[in-house]
Amino acid sequence: MAQNTDRESKKLKKYLAQSASGDIDTPFEKIYIISDSKGRYLTKETEQVQVNCKNITWLYASGRSTADGVREVERICRGKNLEKTLILFWHLTCDLTIKRDIYIFQRYTETDDLVSAVEPHLRSLVQLSKSTGVSIGILEAPPIFTKEWNRIRDCHDWEIQDDKPLNEQVQTINALVQEINTDLGYRSPLFYQDFIKSRKSKNKEKVRYSLTSKLLLDGVHPNELTARKWLTQIVGSTGKSQ
Repeated sequence: MAQNTDRESKKLKKYLAQSASGDIDTPFEKIYIISDSKGRYLTKETEQVQVNCKNITWLYASGRSTADGVREVERICRGKNLEKTLILFWHLTCDLTIKRDIYIFQRYTETDDLVSAVEPHLRSLVQLSKSTGVSIGILEAPPIFTKEWNRIRDCHDWEIQDDKPLNEQVQTINALVQEINTDLGYRSPLFYQDFIKSRKSKNKEKVRYSLTSKLLLDGVHPNELTARKWLTQIVGSTGKSQ
């Protein structure tokens, strides 16, 4: 386990070293990042990422759903002086999962039910952008490892829990996000790709793919290096790195 963690850390450090060659330029004077608790972990790394923007505001709330997050975006869009403003929307984790006591589990058995619950709120951001003129982008959801979260908290049956169905739903929702972002004119970083691990079979004819949870502190929230990479990617998605 330690060896795998070291390997992931080396990859992250290499990426960050390559990305540290200059400031990141963006055409926006104000950037709002509206998030659930994931955002809190990225704010700790803001001094490590240089961006030429006058004002970046983080508005995050633990446990916040997509529906509640959209209401926060609507509130911001009612404000003044929003020229050259970008709102980045980063939720979905709390729509994909449900918390029972201190444990988390997959919320929806049927993916269609999940899509039906989330899609109208995400699509409303397109209409909001058109009606207000404020640029909006939706950030994709990273994989979620309820098994790891519950293991840390001594859930009695964590060993038999399987996150494959949940992360298939993450991919479905991210495909929807990509589609809606096309209408918004924004392209989200592909957080999911960071977690894909490939391994060749013994005969080296087949490649097996799996997901690693080593980039996260607790199966949900990023560790320090991952948070710094995501922040670099998010800021970079607003403009060009020089």
